[in-house]
Amino acid sequence: MANIKLFDPMTMDSNTLPNVAGNYVFLLRKGSHLPKVDIEPQIPEVTLDGNTYQAIYTGIASKSLRKRDYRNHFVGNNASRSTLRKSIL
Repeated sequence: MANIKLFDPMTMDSNTLPNVAGNYVFLLRKGSHLPKVDIEPQIPEVTLDGNTYQAIYTGIASKSLRKRDYRNHFVGNNASRSTLRKSIL
């Protein structure tokens, strides 16, 4: 657990993400929620630094967390094909 680091795309620069392989988890901000659906899914919770978050997506970056997480899911040419974006839209 010592290698877990939180990244907030609203307040942090993408260059703070490590340019290495690794696992990642997308968490909902406190007070945020996903749109209501007919069948409510069971969303796992993660506690970090005394705060509990809902984990909405996990993935593996085989080469670069920076490229995989930030560029592919949000700002890159492939963002429209992102499984994360398709899952929550």
